[in-house]
Amino acid sequence: MSRNAVLHDEINTFATTDDLLSCIGVELGKGIHGSVFAIKGHDNLVFKEIQYSTPNELAVKQIENREKLMRTIRHDNIVAWRKVVKDDNCVCIVMDRYDCSLDVFLREHRRKGVPINEDMVLEFAKQICSAFAYLHSLNKELPDRLPISSVVHGDVKPANILVANSGKQFSIADFAFGDRNMVSSIAPYVAPEVRSGGDPTSASDMWSIGVILYELAVGNLTVIKTTDFTKCNRDFQLNLNAVIYPSVRSIISHLLVLDPLSRITAKELCNVLAAKDVVTTLNIKRLSDSTRLHDEILKTLMEKVASLEDTVARQASQIESLQKVNEELKNTGPNSSDTAADLAFANLMTAVKSNNIEAVKMILSSGVNVGKQDSKGMTAMMYAAEADRFQIVELLLEHEKCIRDKNGWTALMRAAQKNSVNSLRLLIKAEVRMQSHNGRTALMEAITKKSLNSAVELVEYERGYQDRSGCTALMCAAEKGLTEIVIRLLDSEKRRQDDSGVSALMKAAAKNRVDVVSVLAECEAGLKNKKGETALEIAQDRGYLEVTKILMDFPDEAV
Repeated sequence: MSRNAVLHDEINTFATTDDLLSCIGVELGKGIHGSVFAIKGHDNLVFKEIQYSTPNELAVKQIENREKLMRTIRHDNIVAWRKVVKDDNCVCIVMDRYDCSLDVFLREHRRKGVPINEDMVLEFAKQICSAFAYLHSLNKELPDRLPISSVVHGDVKPANILVANSGKQFSIADFAFGDRNMVSSIAPYVAPEVRSGGDPTSASDMWSIGVILYELAVGNLTVIKTTDFTKCNRDFQLNLNAVIYPSVRSIISHLLVLDPLSRITAKELCNVLAAKDVVTTLNIKRLSDSTRLHDEILKTLMEKVASLEDTVARQASQIESLQKVNEELKNTGPNSSDTAADLAFANLMTAVKSNNIEAVKMILSSGVNVGKQDSKGMTAMMYAAEADRFQIVELLLEHEKCIRDKNGWTALMRAAQKNSVNSLRLLIKAEVRMQSHNGRTALMEAITKKSLNSAVELVEYERGYQDRSGCTALMCAAEKGLTEIVIRLLDSEKRRQDDSGVSALMKAAAKNRVDVVSVLAECEAGLKNKKGETALEIAQDRGYLEVTKILMDFPDEAV
């Protein structure tokens, strides 16, 4: 009987979680997403147990989605999910058993003082890059011929790479699938762009591989741990003198590149590793990339020159047209002021939308009153503020300040919504503390649109206001999960409730904003809305376990 047939029969004996738990062996490992156990009587298999409180928990749904994808993934260097069984308390994933994880493998070598030789490092690179070239590919060969796009691992680290055959076989496991919430954020292995708030990508996977290769070759991560890559310039190059293997050093130099777009891909690295001379192949690639980059820069510059020539010609035509209009406006009689204003407004709008500062100056010098509004109630300055054309905003400020559109929004509110910080700074003194028809301030608008930079600028000026429904800026920030703004507004707006009795803490609990709940619970625990509900009850009703755990520590909430 074949190995696959035997394995198939073994796995089919596990129909339920009880079947697995009845033969649970020793715990082999534990991570943030669950524990791995041996299976008595099945030395070639293990299972990972993930416990949860309710079957509807987000983690369970994520596992179900991942299971569908893992059924289709087939690669020798990717740990396969042999079977998934679940009940009301846990999910169990049956997998092949390996010798150990790469982090244990590294620790053993460090403990013994035995360096990992160059051949093993390169073999690791070949196997792992082969797996990632497969994952990152847009065209995978799948058993059921279903199309699957590029798959991002998102949490590449030694603990998620398994080792077999005494370091001759390496396989990747524990996917985060590009889900930022699943990333463990062990800083040395996380790409700088992800550490700065970006989402995991195929390029960030390759950065992590570069860090692991460095650790394999050097034995430690001292240089990487002491370098803050998030503050380095894009052309920064890490000192790789500690890497004694020339081929490995060259590979790492192409992986630990701060610009994700310039980082070598898994497929490219597979091709390099297949060559006889890795260093020469990478040097040729670097020269080729450099030549291509220069060609692209030259092409871009030529396009910019052509674009500027077109712009100059267009603006010259506009200026000539405006000069004619200017003369017409000067000669316009008293009975045609409306026509003159309409002409000036149309030309002003054209100048604003094309960012033609000289044309705006010319229209203003004509002496015709500005401040006219379009069908939405928008002024030229409002359009300029939205697009952050701050030089035009500065020209129009004294002429059009404090005007409202049909929603009661000002130019400052428009700038706040679009996070146009330069224009916002000019408009603050003239329009701060104004409220729209529904009582909302520019700060509330900035928070609602998650325009964080604008909110930071406005928070000291517009704290303490409530809109027509009683909602405060703190409530808006709590609902959107903007912890920094919540902290800034806490002293002045805490314990306020809107017309429905809802507090900022309740809004945060209703949206599962864990960090915000942690901040607000200290000062708003115990408040009830007009339905008699506390924030704890709201979190419990929605199944938000982490928020519930936080609020359970406050007796006023549990009453």
